[in-house]
This record gives sequence, structure tokens and C-alpha cells, in this order.
Amino acid sequence: MANPRALNGALSRALAGTLDWMVAPAFGAPGFAARAQSWSEDGGMASLTGRRIVVTGANAGLGRAIAEALAQRGARVDLVCRNPARGERAERELAQDHPAAELALHRCDLGDLEAVRELAAALLADPAPIDAVVHNAGALLAERQLTREGLETTFAVHVAGPFLLTALVRERLVRDAPSRVVWVTSGGMYTQRLRTNELRQGAETFDGVVAYAQCKRAQVELMQRMHTRLGPRGVQVSAMHPGWADTGGVREALPGFHRVTRSFLRNAAQGADTAVWLAASTEAAAAGGLLFLDRLPRRTHLPLARTHTPAAEVDALWALCERVTGERWPT
Repeated sequence: MANPRALNGALSRALAGTLDWMVAPAFGAPGFAARAQSWSEDGGMASLTGRRIVVTGANAGLGRAIAEALAQRGARVDLVCRNPARGERAERELAQDHPAAELALHRCDLGDLEAVRELAAALLADPAPIDAVVHNAGALLAERQLTREGLETTFAVHVAGPFLLTALVRERLVRDAPSRVVWVTSGGMYTQRLRTNELRQGAETFDGVVAYAQCKRAQVELMQRMHTRLGPRGVQVSAMHPGWADTGGVREALPGFHRVTRSFLRNAAQGADTAVWLAASTEAAAAGGLLFLDRLPRRTHLPLARTHTPAAEVDALWALCERVTGERWPT
């Protein structure tokens, strides 16, 4: 007689595979619900006591949901927030909801490379091992803005800042291995081919949504290259995209999209789930170098989309990141 749980899991995976061809349900709450049917009860995350995980953009939206899920399971969470008042409020509310949680608040704008250096110094000054870093902080702008280093802000926040932070804590992650780095990307990356020459200061005709998707594509390319360098040293680097989640960022930056899709959007906890799983689950111990949605590895390019990235373009992206951050990685 067939095992009911195994049969249920097989049916759930089949349904999820069907939904993959229907982008809206797959990226929305229906896709999450279908795939979740096949997950184990605790997801390999029964207790995270003694684990230290750094989460950027942790005061709201997906970052707040990631931090809460980790704190709820006993992890110490380093909350990295750009806005001090919002960060303090998030820390206070998390502590009220989870009195046993161990939290540390850091003020940092990931688009400010000097602030990223200060953040890394603060993280490293604490002797506690760093088990994972979750790169979640984001920005979707209506108009081109340049940072004080002369970088287009979307690129600085999503690409240059996380690249620099990872470089600066790299040796601690190696020392504390096995450890993990998780990039929170976006399904918008599927619409864009990497154009490295447009990243540093933005395209000549700036479109915030395109710039955002371009940077999300860049994150996935960097993730794969980082894992080839850090994976053999015990640091697993992976990426996930959250699907379409109903967050304040989506409501503010994409009101038209939100209006059309709100009936089937995921909540923030559903969008955050795979980032938590990648950062902390024993089930995700071999997830390095891969992109995930709902705890399943996904292709990084859609069929016939013509978004594939030549190796030379990834080389150029890596060189750009080293150049603007001043941090060279050992080969």
C-alpha cells in the first residue's frame, strides 16, 4: 500500500510543477501552498539555539519576517537596518513578541560603502561565530540617484554593498564553517540579461524597475561565482527568490502591480520562508551555488528568454565589484 505522506508529497510536487508554467499562481500564495505540502514537519530547523545569523534590511517586509522566524527558533539575530528609528522599533517589537530572543541592532545603509566597512568591523568585533549572512536589503527607485561614492543607488544597495560585506567577513565565515551566505533576489531577474556596463551609474535612460531587475540578475551571477570560491572552504553561497509577496515595499514602489495581484500575493512570512530555510536548515546543507523558490532549486534563466550570461560578462561584473569596493578576492 502506498505511503500516504509520500503520495501526498508526489502529488504536491506535480501540482507545483504545473503551476510553474502559470507564473502568477506559481509566484503567489497558491504556489507556496502547493509546494509546502511536501515539506517535512520542522524543515530541519527545530532549534537554532546557539546560531548567529546576520540579516540586512531587517526592520520591515521580508527582512523582518526572516528575522522573526529565526529568532522564534532560538537563533541570535543581528538586525541590520538603514533607518535607526525603524530598526529600534523592529528590535523592540521582536523582543516583546519573543522575550527569549537574542537580538543585536546595527545601523547601516548598504548603499554607503564606508558604512558597510563600519558594519563589518562591528560584526567582527563580536567574538560569537557567524553562521550565516542573509543579504536582503533592497531599494526600488523611481529616479536615478547616486551615492557619495558615485554609484547608482540600486546597484550600490543590491550588489556593491553586499559584495563588500561578504568580502570583509569572508575569513570569519571560513573560520566558523560550515557557514552560509544567502542572497534574496527577485523573480524580476528572469526579465533581464546582465549588462554590466549599465550597472555602475545606471542606463542612459533610467528605469527603476529595469535597474532593480538588472541588479537582481547580477546577484545571482555573483552568488554562483562566490560559491565556486567559498564552497570548497566550507561556506555555502546560495540565492532564493520569494515569489510575489505583499510587503510595504511592493505596495509603495509598484502600486499598479499590487492592485492587480493582491488577491493571490503571499504574505511576508511565506515570501521569507526559503531564505530562512537556506540560512539555517539541515536540509539545505548542499544548496550552494543554486537558486531556490519554495525550497526547490530553480533554473536561473527561463527557456527561450535569451538572458544567459557569457562567462566574460560575469568576469566583468566581478571585476567591477572589486574595483568599486577596493576588495580583491583570492582566486
